[in-house]
This record gives sequence, structure tokens and C-alpha cells, in this order.
Amino acid sequence: MRAPDLSAQAFEAQRKEAQERRGALLGAAYGQGPIRLQALVFQGYWPHEHPEIGDADDLAGAEISWARDFHAAHYGPNRAVLSIAGGFDPGEAMELVRKYFDGIPAVDAAPFKDAPFPEQTSQRTAVVRDGAARAPAILYGWAVPPRSHPDHDALAIVAALLGRGESSRLEALLVRDKAVARSVRVATGDLRGPDLFSIDVRLAEGARVGDVEKLIEGEIRALATAGPSQAELTRARRLLESAFVARVADPAARARALGEHELLFGDAAHLNGELARSFAVTREDVQRVAREHLGPTRRTIVETY
Repeated sequence: MRAPDLSAQAFEAQRKEAQERRGALLGAAYGQGPIRLQALVFQGYWPHEHPEIGDADDLAGAEISWARDFHAAHYGPNRAVLSIAGGFDPGEAMELVRKYFDGIPAVDAAPFKDAPFPEQTSQRTAVVRDGAARAPAILYGWAVPPRSHPDHDALAIVAALLGRGESSRLEALLVRDKAVARSVRVATGDLRGPDLFSIDVRLAEGARVGDVEKLIEGEIRALATAGPSQAELTRARRLLESAFVARVADPAARARALGEHELLFGDAAHLNGELARSFAVTREDVQRVAREHLGPTRRTIVETY
């Protein structure tokens, strides 16, 4: 923040590293599918439509003045959140904070303003040809409300019901019972602004993509119409509880979580209510969010072969 190395040599080294990282990700098995999915789900919404790894032409054409100008405009202590966790003396810690940060000039950056998000009204599809993939894969994606929206807690429960653990609906159906998939992953992206709800299924040898898609869509419809059982709901809550405890178990992770909540919600103490919000999700909430946010006209499907 005070004196980064923005020399031409450092800039070129970072450009090379970014290009290599991009090439490695796209060259890995199933690496292209998630990037294509995100571009389609957030089509027309610049902040999320373009991958974090950068576009090849943008990386090649980037100029060092862009980095210098961006740093000068945004990287000041008045724009930062500092989290300290662990065993320390608060008075001594604040003395060190003042010592190292008070002398850094503030920046006069415009407040963050989100871009408008274009509504999706019909299914989007794509096919990715991946020579490194040993079997087909299916990716589903929906743009869903951000973490700050009340529905996001229910969508996290839906993700756990569908694809977290061996007894989750898609894991049990596709991997154990039907043996048409090698793995299932269902998650929310926890992005700032509109979020991504995704389903990632890697198929078993000989499984038919169309048949597996029907099974996936059938389970989503079942949640939207009949909802989960009480036992399923209790299990999903406990899984989220275990994940939360693991996420804040060590000081570094706790500091990161507190900082994220201060940055995104304006209050680090918002973290304290995370479990209560998850446990407040009802069967009716699950039905409603599955129906309203995970419908066929709002989904994107990327098939990898």
C-alpha cells in the first residue's frame, strides 16, 4: 500500500506469471468449462462476465501506467479493512497500526457503485471440447442474489441438500445409486454482487449426458415442489455448521472472515449471526428459492466432451 514495486521489470514478471497461470488453467482437464459457464451466466454484466485470470489480448496489451494509475486511485488506508486475530495486546496492536498506516496518504476514490444486471429469460447452453477430459462433464449455473440478500442463506441450504456429502440428493442418486457420475459438487460462489449457484457433475465412463441432465433437473424440481424432509434439513444445517466452525478455527481464517463481513456488510459482527441465519431457513424457504431462482429459464448448461 505504501510503496509497491511498480517497476517495468516487476510488471513484466507479473504479466508473464498471469499468462502462465491462465494457460495452465485452460490446459488442465475440465479447466475451460467453469470459465465458459461464468461468462454465460453473467452475460452482459461486466464485473463477473470476464474471468479473473484475464483475457489473452488484455494481458498482452496491458500497460504499466494502468497499474500505477489504479494503485494511486484505490490503494489508500481509508479504502482498506484491517483484521487482526489471535493472541495479542490490543493497545500494542493499535500502536503498530498507527505506526505503519498513519503516514500513508488517503485516496479520493468514488464510492463503489454496482453495474445493472440484465435479467435472463431463457436457457443458455454451450459445448466445450476438452482433449484432456477423460469423460464428459456437465455444469449448471444460475445467477442468484448476493450474500447480503435474505434468500442467499436458503440457497446455501439448497446447495448442501443437493450436493454436499454422500447422502446428499445428487451424490446419492448419480454416484451411488445410478453410478452415472464420478463426482458431484454443488456450491454458491459467495461473490460480491450477483452470485453464482453451480452444479458440477463429472460423468462415469459410458454415461449419457442427456440422461444425467434429466436426473439432475428432476431433483431440483422435487425440491421446488415437495421440499426437503426434516431430516434432510437438519443434516444440511449441521453440514453448514461444521463448515463454519472449520472456516474460523484458526486466527488467519478468522481474520479473513471478519474482514470479509466488514467489507461486504459494513459490520464484522455480521459474522456472528451466520449460523443463526442458516438455522432459520425453513422447508418452505427451500421450496421457494428453488422455484424462484433455479428455474429452467434462468439456467445455463455447459457440457464438456
